[in-house]
Amino acid sequence: MTELTEVPFKPREIKEYSQEELQENFSTFLELARVYHRLTSHSPNEELHWKDRLVALIPKADFLMYDRAVVHFTGGGLEDISDGETISETMILVKTDGYWECIGA
Repeated sequence: MTELTEVPFKPREIKEYSQEELQENFSTFLELARVYHRLTSHSPNEELHWKDRLVALIPKADFLMYDRAVVHFTGGGLEDISDGETISETMILVKTDGYWECIGA
């Protein structure tokens, strides 16, 4: 019979964000989404609402920070929709379904 070896479990440390940090991070993400919308939309003058589907170009290193803020405010997380070759080594294209879709409205 094989003996099981106990392996100590070390959970990855998850940074906790305050309400103010989440608000600031979401506001920054929303502004990035609005910039992307103005550059790529057929109706760039139409204001993008924070509850809409959001697409933004963000620094890869900030993915988790923005993801936590987006989950907090919309209920849905970020999804990387970039294809590494067309964006860059440091930037990724992400989307979130937005509050309206996450709540089923």
